[in-house]
Amino acid sequence: SNISMHRILTPRWGGSIDEMLSFAASINNGHLRGLIELSNLVEIYSDMYNENNDEDEQLTKQRFYKEHDALIDKTLSSLEIPTDNSSMLAIDFKNHLACVYSILNMKKDRDQYLKEVDKNITSRPWCYFGMMNHRDVKLYKMVGMI
Repeated sequence: SNISMHRILTPRWGGSIDEMLSFAASINNGHLRGLIELSNLVEIYSDMYNENNDEDEQLTKQRFYKEHDALIDKTLSSLEIPTDNSSMLAIDFKNHLACVYSILNMKKDRDQYLKEVDKNITSRPWCYFGMMNHRDVKLYKMVGMI
């Protein structure tokens, strides 16, 4: 699958950011390409988050935006957001979009997509940050941890 191929290309598994971006660009379906591009952002942040366990999370988020602002802005401005809330692609896409907005501290946008997916919160990408199901995500949101 495309998601499996994408994971192989991440720096964590011996790939690179350039390989991840190139793979995303090769996908013709706009919704799938957007999902992979969002997944790229989550993977980049996740690597930064996990490499610097001693660093304050807000500092990691600031560093992520500072180092990747052009990629973040390009990705978010070019997305073709699925209009449905029932297909697996749309659900996965909106979970990743909510996660990216959470990373960027854009809570209003994050909440919009969490509301759209409702109880269809997927383990990935949230599991990268210790949340395993929709209850965890809602709890973390409620107590201000995301």
